[in-house]
Amino acid sequence: MDNKFLSKKRKKGISVHSPIDGHIIATVPHATEEEIESAVESAQKAFPAMKELAVTIRQEMLLEISEKIKENADKLAETITLEQGKPLKEAYIEVDYTYKTFQTTAHALSGLNGRCIESMLEPENKYILEKYEPYGVAAIITPFNFPLLLPASSIAPALGAGNSIVFKPSELAPISGLFLSDLIKEVEIDDPFLGKKTLPDGAFNVITGDAETGRLLTKNKKVDMICFTGSMASGKKIYESLGSGVKESISPKRLLLELGGNAPVIVFEDADLEKAIACVAYGSFTYCGEVCLSTQRVYVEEPIYDEFLKGVVEAAKDLKHGDPLKDETDIGPIISTKHLENITNFIGDAEEKGGKVLCGGRDGRYIKPTVVSNIREGMLIADKEIFGPVVGVASFKSLTEAVNLANQTQYGLSAAVFTKNIPKAMDVAKKIDAGTIVINDTNQWFEPHIAFGGYKWSGTGRQGGIHSLKEFSQIKTIVIDHATD
Repeated sequence: MDNKFLSKKRKKGISVHSPIDGHIIATVPHATEEEIESAVESAQKAFPAMKELAVTIRQEMLLEISEKIKENADKLAETITLEQGKPLKEAYIEVDYTYKTFQTTAHALSGLNGRCIESMLEPENKYILEKYEPYGVAAIITPFNFPLLLPASSIAPALGAGNSIVFKPSELAPISGLFLSDLIKEVEIDDPFLGKKTLPDGAFNVITGDAETGRLLTKNKKVDMICFTGSMASGKKIYESLGSGVKESISPKRLLLELGGNAPVIVFEDADLEKAIACVAYGSFTYCGEVCLSTQRVYVEEPIYDEFLKGVVEAAKDLKHGDPLKDETDIGPIISTKHLENITNFIGDAEEKGGKVLCGGRDGRYIKPTVVSNIREGMLIADKEIFGPVVGVASFKSLTEAVNLANQTQYGLSAAVFTKNIPKAMDVAKKIDAGTIVINDTNQWFEPHIAFGGYKWSGTGRQGGIHSLKEFSQIKTIVIDHATD
């Protein structure tokens, strides 16, 4: 991939291994500190031109990018599967969501027009205008699990709002993000009124590297906004690193963080049990569990606990793991040996502390869909994010107990409730601390135009449609005195 900020004075390149068989599929540059600084400076210089780019032009550009994604759907899906390991059928879903993300963001731009407010003190003499303006240089850092969609979820609103960008994809799966970057750089629109337009030179920059590269990028005093998707631990390090650089910054950095989850599902006795089992199996095992919205804890009312366990184990055993390029595969390989060992550690920890593994476990590069019963607070599976196709199940006796169990972690990204009693479901939804609560369906429910984000350490801010655009914008209030005296 072409990157004009790459020089010969660099650290050794980073090898990208396919999780399918471990072979090296690409080598990407490891950006030097000088190259990081050069990319940020380029974005800073381009920002005034980016800010002045008409909203209608930005809108047309996002729509053009969405069309390029659709045109390259086959290549993009194959790239995702090769570098990330998810089954090809799931990779196509990711491509489709990415296409829709650029489309919905473009359409949402029509709502970023600001407003005119009547003055309370001098309504006859004052006009008060509110307008949205971009922050400046946005550093966008994304993880490996959705190597196309997650970059798009930040890049689309950042560009749409008029910011310039320095983008760093995950070193584990950077190729899809680099592919997307090339498509973005190719965009040229021919507006009937404003003529031919491209992104201002230097407005969109890409660097590749490891965690240290990301740290250097976030600490750069010329970066105005940080959009980071990753682990809670990494998010905390960003907070810590900013503390030492506050005095050097012209202004505090705007933070938009998505830091994962440990999603609880509550299943009441009166639920549609068959649907609840199917939704939990989907929420726990789809995308190999490598998704922040993955169902990780299920609390089932005691009278149906055994029946639920039997059903979810059967559903887990029905799923096939293997070559993700084959149509019959449901579960692909885990991204790396490090992640495999982490998931295995979670399972072993649960067993040591009284949990029972009913099915699944490690098989080479794979983690077979795994169900653990009798989970409790203090187990890793109950407290931390596992990021694998593993679900823990426990019983409860009362609504209050179920809510307390659901809220016991530091996470609060999503949750689900299964019951035919909608007033009860709404009561539970009000009491659960999470950004999204789904009633009678999978907690993995996601649409690119609705608000997405979490409570507690699951992150700050919201993404999706108009919400993303507002996160990448700041409001300027202009008061005009038009008195004639």
